[in-house]
Amino acid sequence: MHNQISENRPSTVMAMVHVPQTKLCVGSSQETRQALAEEYGFHPSLLDDELPAEEVIVPAFYIDEYPVTNEEYAAFLNQTGYREPLYWRQTELPERRDHPAVGISGNDAHAYAEWVGKRLPTAVQWEAAFQGAACARRQLSVTRQWLPPTQGKAAWQGIRSLHGVAGFGEVSEWTSDTTPHQETTFRLLKGPSWIFEEPWSLRKETAIWAFSLWGFVFTGFRCVSNSPVSPTPTHHLVMPAGGNFQSEESESLAPPETHLKYRGESSIELHFSEPSVRAALNCPETHPFETPDVPWFNGVCAQEPGNAQACKRLDYSLTDKGLTLNISLETAPDTCSLQYRLSNSTDRTEKRCVSTCVSLGGEPLLYDVEGTRTYCWLGCGEWLPLTTLPRTAWKCTRWYNGPARRELPEGMSAALLAVQSRDNALTFGYGWAGLEHTPNILNNFCFTCLHIDPIMIVEKGKEKVLNARLYCVRGTLDDLLDRFKSDFSLP
Repeated sequence: MHNQISENRPSTVMAMVHVPQTKLCVGSSQETRQALAEEYGFHPSLLDDELPAEEVIVPAFYIDEYPVTNEEYAAFLNQTGYREPLYWRQTELPERRDHPAVGISGNDAHAYAEWVGKRLPTAVQWEAAFQGAACARRQLSVTRQWLPPTQGKAAWQGIRSLHGVAGFGEVSEWTSDTTPHQETTFRLLKGPSWIFEEPWSLRKETAIWAFSLWGFVFTGFRCVSNSPVSPTPTHHLVMPAGGNFQSEESESLAPPETHLKYRGESSIELHFSEPSVRAALNCPETHPFETPDVPWFNGVCAQEPGNAQACKRLDYSLTDKGLTLNISLETAPDTCSLQYRLSNSTDRTEKRCVSTCVSLGGEPLLYDVEGTRTYCWLGCGEWLPLTTLPRTAWKCTRWYNGPARRELPEGMSAALLAVQSRDNALTFGYGWAGLEHTPNILNNFCFTCLHIDPIMIVEKGKEKVLNARLYCVRGTLDDLLDRFKSDFSLP
């Protein structure tokens, strides 16, 4: 830990609030989801992570008055040696000592709750605690850094729930509700956070199933118990010599030229120089999902493609049971071309889905957890908000999902996904052309990741080549589409 204990400031003791036994309706009905979808223009499946509507009786319990704060979480880190959460050194500033701790994963929250002698609330308890709570829509400022505009506990001016619980809308909060998903565990996040802007998100029913090892700048938590537990240990935060804390991952956001960095296996960083934007690429990405009709390409890197040094071109290959996928990436000022060449040395025709994850989670200007700035072009017609497509292909609705291929237009030969920046000045795009089969169109709003996963069918002894482009342009969605059509000679 880089902080030191200071004896000069009083600690903030976290109070617990008593929630008496209560009868209430939790979750949301299909009728409510449909009405919200029609009002705000998205597909009702977007809300399928919410609890089903049900009238329940919740026994009495105690819950933290406010989310676990930076100085409380610092005590946990200091006394246990537990790993620091994402962005901890950017957000745990002394002046933010009583702000909610962020970047907390579901596993982190569970570990803290056990350490302090409490537990995480169930999703039903969480909704019971926040009866009558509300928060206003926020207009987020455009920034290139993650510094959550949360309020400190002492300065809280928002509405309290009927039971006196504060902090609604500061962070999305982990619960004890978990579900297995293939070989992983997912945990339910409840409620809106400072980064949520849409009215349909600002409800106590809001919920997101998320990977329990994942945490981000809007995820936090609070604890419950059968009786009040106090005081909560704190560890005071002081500014170290040398001034402001710097992110461990900080580096120039304005590299001299658009370039690629290889991070190991098939993980690539793409840095655009003008405009200055960074994206993460996992190509291809391995999936634990079962798709009997189209197996995923689960490749193993067959050669060392490079190191973490900046370069303008990367070439590498992966192998998978007689199949070899050669991948070439090459940058230009505001674009990066991808070529996939799949060779078949088996004695039969092979069919594979090749998945590339393009993630914008590290870019505050482009991050889009609600999906309201993410669009798709399905080879013809107009742009569609991605949230208008059904999210029915997988079980985890907000996490990694999209429409089943049968719900997409037949004969798609091209597809383009795009995210607009918060200030509407930039448009990031990812598109494929020359497709022979309808691809998977998927994404993960929590990572703002984009997936156009093509289906490649290759006869024995043959090879198949497909081409894609990544863009970051100053302009509109239509500017991007015109560029894409021109690059691939599309009508």
